[in-house]
Amino acid sequence: MTDPKRLRDLTASPLGFALHWGLPIVAMLAVTGVLHPVKTWASVAALAWMGGACLRNAHRCGRRHCFWTGPFFLVMTLPVLAYGYGAVPFDIDG
Repeated sequence: MTDPKRLRDLTASPLGFALHWGLPIVAMLAVTGVLHPVKTWASVAALAWMGGACLRNAHRCGRRHCFWTGPFFLVMTLPVLAYGYGAVPFDIDG
């Protein structure tokens, strides 16, 4: 018998994983050589997308991992914005 929580898990199918996490990762990699503000906002959008997907998945299936990674991805938008707009300048050493 199939676990009903597993059926609601967004990572249960390759398509679900690709849409919710693969697509944003590809988007962030695609803008690696692009300048600000496109790179900054693409990264913020991708992190927000993945964070929302994790929180949705945590609610749908109760996956413990998603309870932690959802807020983490959402909070990571703040340093990306701060760096993108020069509020936190990093030199070559980071």
